[in-house]
This record gives sequence, structure tokens and C-alpha cells, in this order.
Amino acid sequence: MPLNSKLCKILCEVVKIPASPNVDWNDVERLLTMLGSKVHRTKSGMRSDFGNGVIWISHRPHPKPLMDKGAVHDLRTHLQIAGHPPAMYGCKCS
Repeated sequence: MPLNSKLCKILCEVVKIPASPNVDWNDVERLLTMLGSKVHRTKSGMRSDFGNGVIWISHRPHPKPLMDKGAVHDLRTHLQIAGHPPAMYGCKCS
């Protein structure tokens, strides 16, 4: 299932090394939903179940909605474990 260009850009930002500190929390929530993850919002963050035993839990960043490098790195690791490489969705990350 190909992703649109905006979601590909977000996915590429997440998998980029070194981790980008400019990844928007709301964009990540949309991305995870499009990747087929079951996203559950909590009072302080979100829980994302990839359906294959891989669960990612993160706290909502504040006061700005930008995730820090550690959270982006953690998400990248979980996406790799869950088997979600950008090329699988037609994304060309450089």
C-alpha cells in the first residue's frame, strides 16, 4: 500500500539517522494509523499496537508538538522490529 508524499516524508524523517527533532506528534499518529497500527490515545500520550506483538508507547510532547530525538529513535526502532521499511510503501528516503 503506497503512502502519499506527506506521509512518506514523515516516515523518512522518522527513519533518518541521526534522529530528527522536527517530527510532529500529530503527523506520527496519522502515519501509524495509515501503516495499520491500532493507535490508542491516553491522557498523556499514545499506545500503538502493530499487531505482531510490537507495541510502542510514547508520551505526548509539550508545550510544542515536536518529538525529541530520543522518542523519534525509539519509534524508528519499533518500526524496524515491526517490519515497516519505507520502501515497502513506495517511499524513497535519501
